[in-house]
Amino acid sequence: NARSKFNFKLLANDSIIIGSMPNLITIEGEFNSPGIYQFTPGLRLNDYIKLAGGLTDNALKSGVFIKYPNGESKKYYKYRTSPKVYDGSTIVAAAIGNNDNTFNLTQYFTNVTKFWVELSQAYLMMLLAFQSSGSSN
Repeated sequence: NARSKFNFKLLANDSIIIGSMPNLITIEGEFNSPGIYQFTPGLRLNDYIKLAGGLTDNALKSGVFIKYPNGESKKYYKYRTSPKVYDGSTIVAAAIGNNDNTFNLTQYFTNVTKFWVELSQAYLMMLLAFQSSGSSN
């Protein structure tokens, strides 16, 4: 479509390569049988979850999502309709304990210490730079 906002310009000798479809779906994370499965047209996310043996007891029920080959992703909500799965998609289930919002005291002090070391180094470098520029005058 000549008027599409998604058009892009090609130069002489440019080429467009369209790869073959992988015919595979990757299922990773908290599934009973994660792995690589054959893509079957018409199967939806619920179907692939069943193929992978369902979620483990450690799976975060609200942490299931699908990553599409074009880079988009869609979160799975069990009370809604199951999303379509496209060839080359990856289905991921997060673990319950895999929550980055938990406070880690050791990590906190490590980060604070690192900040002060870097700040001190920057301050000392500035002092040395000013001293050397002042003594050369």
